Amino acid sequence: MRIRGRGGASVFLTPRGWEFRQGTGPTDDRWLVINAGAVLDDGSSWSFTEPCLLIDEARELSRWLVGAGTGWGTSARFRSLAFIEQLVSFEVAGRTGAPELLVRAFFQDEGAPGWARGGQAVDLHVRPRQLLAAAEVWATELAALPARP
Repeated sequence: MRIRGRGGASVFLTPRGWEFRQGTGPTDDRWLVINAGAVLDDGSSWSFTEPCLLIDEARELSRWLVGAGTGWGTSARFRSLAFIEQLVSFEVAGRTGAPELLVRAFFQDEGAPGWARGGQAVDLHVRPRQLLAAAEVWATELAALPARP
């Protein structure tokens, strides 16, 4: 899934598979390895591949994208989304004009580029339909993973 903002910035996340083989344990069986990164308006970019989302969190990202894209982004429930591993998080930071939203992705720790000590925010000026399309792609990518009970 890639979300491109007006001006050239983009953020991408792609599930690469399960961190551990099935049957390792109830928690370990749920970790996904994610390839993620961003491109800034100035063209600089970075990426990382880390086990950083539980499958439930990955599914919540899909729901969050739909919520933000359908206007729920102004409610407290859909304003921001963070995960156990805080390598990437999201928030609807505001509206930049009808019908555009300002979505901010924040990368920290192993998810941040080497030059950004405290983390790196990526501002994406997007239309709601872009978030709905991203949710659809993300759900399809998750569904393509080998099934787990």
